[in-house]
Amino acid sequence: MQSASTFAVCSFKRVFDTTPAQEVLTLAELSACFRRFELKPQLHARIQREVTRIDRALDQALGGQVLGERAAAIHAAGIEAEKRGEDRERAMRARAEELRTDARREAKRDLRLWSPVRYRDGCTERGSDAVSHLSCLVLDHDRPMRIQDAIAPFEGHFLLWHSTWSHREGVPKFRIILPLSVAVPASEWDKVWSWAYRESGGEIDRSMSGTGTTYAMPATPAVDWPREAGSLAGPLLDPRQLGVRVQEPLRLKVHHLAPSVMMGDPEKEYVEQGASEAVHVYDDPEDEHWGPDDGRATFLPEDLALATPAVSTSTSTSSEPTQRRKTIVVDFDGVLHSYRSGWRGPTVIPDPPVPGALAWLEEAVDRFEIAILSSRSKEDGGIEAMQHWLLDCGLPAAVLDELLFPRTKPAAHVYLDDRGWRFEGTFPELDDLDAFEPWHRR
Repeated sequence: MQSASTFAVCSFKRVFDTTPAQEVLTLAELSACFRRFELKPQLHARIQREVTRIDRALDQALGGQVLGERAAAIHAAGIEAEKRGEDRERAMRARAEELRTDARREAKRDLRLWSPVRYRDGCTERGSDAVSHLSCLVLDHDRPMRIQDAIAPFEGHFLLWHSTWSHREGVPKFRIILPLSVAVPASEWDKVWSWAYRESGGEIDRSMSGTGTTYAMPATPAVDWPREAGSLAGPLLDPRQLGVRVQEPLRLKVHHLAPSVMMGDPEKEYVEQGASEAVHVYDDPEDEHWGPDDGRATFLPEDLALATPAVSTSTSTSSEPTQRRKTIVVDFDGVLHSYRSGWRGPTVIPDPPVPGALAWLEEAVDRFEIAILSSRSKEDGGIEAMQHWLLDCGLPAAVLDELLFPRTKPAAHVYLDDRGWRFEGTFPELDDLDAFEPWHRR
């Protein structure tokens, strides 16, 4: 069955946090993480105050006044330069710029970090030695360049990008993320990184090649601060095509922490950047075909997943392309659940199934990808409640395992909903919409 990839990640609330917080995200969730910028106006103001103090200290030192440690450090740089026969003022200005750079680097100590890795079971200390697998390839750039130029070598693959804290108008600073179709063992990571380095023409930062490397989550000093984020459609990068041995693939269920650095902390303020629609691995899911399958399993969840294209897990050895199965998104209340009692809460499902619902699901999963989406899906315990209800009503566990339970609306061939109105190119009369009732209320 075709299913959606999941991605193991870990996060740290601050730079000096040593305990990795492990999560497993869907592709849509991973993508949303890098469109959400944490607002850090207080941090920015603190840095600006320090830069102002350094500027004042430079003026004092150039004028012969040595008041405070900043001015003393700048003055000392000038004295040392004179001893070496170098220009005193140039050395003082250079030292002041070093202090400004150090002040701006302080931002990174207050930013939340993440890493696209899975730590070995039982490991509670941060570090490369504890990493078992990596789920994404993350690229930083040493020298300023246009985002479109940096993306160009990787345009054949699905990728994400976002600007970083030091991004400015005319001075782009950004990060590129390529989710992998299958997780890579840490022992094989050098092959993936070497491929990326060659493809980039040596432009990416080699110091970030380690398996335990951490990256700052997107953050911005203010709502109106320059920032960019986006994605590029395409197939997920398959490391097996680079000669990487994936060994026994990971199969991980979606897992969220509360609160989550990746998904957003309710105590923090954020600003969204770019489109928020569902993420698709391919531009046109109706036209795309899957390539020949090599019979190896991919990095997939066992149950909870997003209805997003991924590599087929069929064991067929045919050389013919395998066409993607169409996705049908099915509403829960009023379509599967008879909903006679109305809304009682996200985890309360008191009524029996609509006649024929379970038999239809059993038949439909053999032909389509079936994604069950409900207003319950975003609520705590809502998805689990729907799954338990289906089992309690007699749906075979094997059929439940075939179903997808996205938290956001995915792309689909058809949406089956008791409250839908099929749009045929002509807008309906407002009175007709006002008088609309679902079938179970007529």
